Amino acid sequence: MQLGILHRYRERSERDRQRERDFAEDEQTTADKLHGGDYGTAELPPARTVDEPTATRALRVMLRLGRGLFVAGAETGSIRDNLVAMAAAWGMDHVQVDIAGRSVHAQYAPPGARPLTMFTTLPVDDGWNLGNLTRLSQLADRTIRGRLSVPEVESELDDILAGKGGRPLWTSLLGGCLVMAMLSLVIGGTPWAAILAMGAFVVWAVLTATLSKAGTPYFFVMAIVAAVLGLLAVGLVSAGLAAPREVASMLAANLAILLPVLTVVSVSQDAVNGFRSLAADRTVSIAMTTVAIFTALLAVALLAPSLADDFASTSATKLPPIAALPLWAFAAFGCCMMLSAPTRVFGFAIAAAITAGLIQTGAELGLGMRAGFATFAAAAVLGLIASLAAPLTRVPARSILLPAIAGSILPTPQIYATFVAYSQGRAEAVGQAAALLVVTAAIGLGGALGTFTGGGLSRWAAARRIARRRAAAAEGVR
Repeated sequence: MQLGILHRYRERSERDRQRERDFAEDEQTTADKLHGGDYGTAELPPARTVDEPTATRALRVMLRLGRGLFVAGAETGSIRDNLVAMAAAWGMDHVQVDIAGRSVHAQYAPPGARPLTMFTTLPVDDGWNLGNLTRLSQLADRTIRGRLSVPEVESELDDILAGKGGRPLWTSLLGGCLVMAMLSLVIGGTPWAAILAMGAFVVWAVLTATLSKAGTPYFFVMAIVAAVLGLLAVGLVSAGLAAPREVASMLAANLAILLPVLTVVSVSQDAVNGFRSLAADRTVSIAMTTVAIFTALLAVALLAPSLADDFASTSATKLPPIAALPLWAFAAFGCCMMLSAPTRVFGFAIAAAITAGLIQTGAELGLGMRAGFATFAAAAVLGLIASLAAPLTRVPARSILLPAIAGSILPTPQIYATFVAYSQGRAEAVGQAAALLVVTAAIGLGGALGTFTGGGLSRWAAARRIARRRAAAAEGVR
């Protein structure tokens, strides 16, 4: 038995080495580019020569779908794998797909024919629409496994990008309001603070949509929104309509969503998977957005010198796990609504958020771990759960990961502490900001590690199942 295992291991190793040699000899072999990815074991048709008009239409559809996936929040590596696998499913070998900076390039260069190259640009700011992400991913998967033709894919793609079958806008607003209320309550906010957080969210959501539609650069959109939130906070405190602690909870909840925390997950995955130019581009976007928000808040603080006295005795109070547990669940539920996630992932996202919240709190309170390490562990478990649950729910892992992150491990307490110290001009504001950056980075790195590990396990399990089926089929032939 041991000799048999050793023999199979040697055969597999030789096949891998031969694949590497073949790939080195021909860098444009499409099927080899899928090795090790989600479609490494997919059965693809033999390559054939595709005429230029058909290839042009296919590349155009691929690029439109790739851009749609990016806008919806897909992981960069999965976008590339989907596009390469779609080309292979259409019989197009010698296809190159490259995602660099804010553009996607696709080239079809069969031997003896004129190379055909196309590209599309990507938006500056990341968008999150988990409903579109799931529908576009499933369209790509059905194309690869079910051999949908180019016209069929183009027709469905038109409907998805036009918003047909999507949820109405009010559900996203309602979900966002629920998230804000829960985030303000989980750091010790009052019911009135939760109501204020919901109202502030509606204000900046409408303002962001209006400014973006008018063509305002994203940097100025964030600066204006942050300034409006700061002025709203000053007005509420000055008018005696809310206590400073309630206003701080309102601001912390909204800043937790307004700050590009979720984009850090994309940066970490891009850097790990070799998309360094896009990771650098996103890092600059994160830095500029953060600068815009805090510069606007600083300007408001300078205009309201009494703000420091108002927040002198304000501090966040983190709820115990038994009290926070339902808040995590409702926050994850609300985030699923806000990001238009498919209904079938709600339960998984809620369970994952509760699990991550318990791990983070247990690591901090029970094991005495620092917030950064506790958050890293919780995010890693989240990524693992999301990747393992994704095949069961037939959705991308991010459709589960992002709502779970927003539900329980956003750095809302660190944002609260940073804002209070920042508004008072205290020396520890720098330390609080550094703690916020560490926790935010821990979310991204932990999520990337968990997703990578879970994805590898899922692909290994799928390869084992296929190998067993093929072995059984071969045995039946004998």
